[in-house]
Amino acid sequence: EYWCFFKLVEDLGDIFGIKELEIVVEPTGNLSEMGNVYAKFDNGWGLYFNKKMYSKEYSYSVSLRPDFSLFDENNNLIGVFDAKFKLDTPNFNEFDEEEKAFERSYDFRTWAKLEDIYKMHTYRDALKLRFAVILYPGERSVFFDINNGVVDNFNLNKLLDRDRVKLGVVGYLRS
Repeated sequence: EYWCFFKLVEDLGDIFGIKELEIVVEPTGNLSEMGNVYAKFDNGWGLYFNKKMYSKEYSYSVSLRPDFSLFDENNNLIGVFDAKFKLDTPNFNEFDEEEKAFERSYDFRTWAKLEDIYKMHTYRDALKLRFAVILYPGERSVFFDINNGVVDNFNLNKLLDRDRVKLGVVGYLRS
């Protein structure tokens, strides 16, 4: 998770055109559980590490803790990223017909686990996000738009473009 945090910070800095940024560590307890750790970009955006999203403040149901939470310049939570290092080659006997057809349409050299994709839907819905993305080791990225299904040639830069992204992108991005 730490490597993914710094890689995301680097990639976001490139997209924002920022050469320097501030990494803030406010030791309020155990670093991975209770600390307030985030990257503060010059444009006002912030990427938080393991920030707890409390119910009623962020979530309409239970509190959630995504690996990385992205806030815009107005301190609005716009998206989350979750590092996943589990890969799967699905057992087709375990899925219904729709999932089988979906699974057959992709190359299985690397595949995010379906349970991880479902978790991203949970984050997106409960936190009312523009996007929720899995970071996983792999060779390609796949994104799903709530209205259009699979979106080809999508990347982190396009994900942050407010004019291009409608509510509801869920995907997984190679790390």
